[in-house]
Order: sequence, then C-alpha cells, then structure tokens
Amino acid sequence: NCRDVAPRNIADRVLMGYIGNTDEYLDVAMEVIKDEGIIHYHESVPDKLKYIRPADRLRKAANGFDIDILNQRIIKPYSPGVYHMVVDAKIYKN
Repeated sequence: NCRDVAPRNIADRVLMGYIGNTDEYLDVAMEVIKDEGIIHYHESVPDKLKYIRPADRLRKAANGFDIDILNQRIIKPYSPGVYHMVVDAKIYKN
C-alpha cells in the first residue's frame, strides 16, 4: 500500500490517475510533495458536482498548506451523468 511505502518530500509532481477511492490517498500525496509541487488528481464525479467536489477534496486534504487550483477539466464521460475529471493543483507547504 502506498500509504506505507511512499517516500516523503521527494516529488515535484504526483499523478493520481486511478479512479476509485483515490481521495483516500490525498493525504499521502501531500506528504510526498516537496516544499511545493503539483498534484494531478482524477476522480469520477456526478455531473452536478464535477467542478466542486474534486477541488474541495484537494483543499481539505491540504490541511493548512496553501493550494492553487490551476485547472479542472473533463477527461471523458464515465457513465450516464458521471464524468472522469482531473484537477491540477499546486501545493505550497511553506
């Protein structure tokens, strides 16, 4: 499990391209990022929440770090009324 083996403070970028329970690992992504870096976070999202929920989850996981949402976009329809979204966020730990 990446929670146990991921090195800390080593990455300029973290790609979280798996769709499923990816939000459960956002805290690990925050620990892996150096003093600043970019997280590319993917999530399957109901239409009404597509530009809200992924960014909100990133902000919550930042847990006091500064965060800039750089981009949010639809990758593709996932199922009826659900979209595969990606959010690119810059994290600043200092």
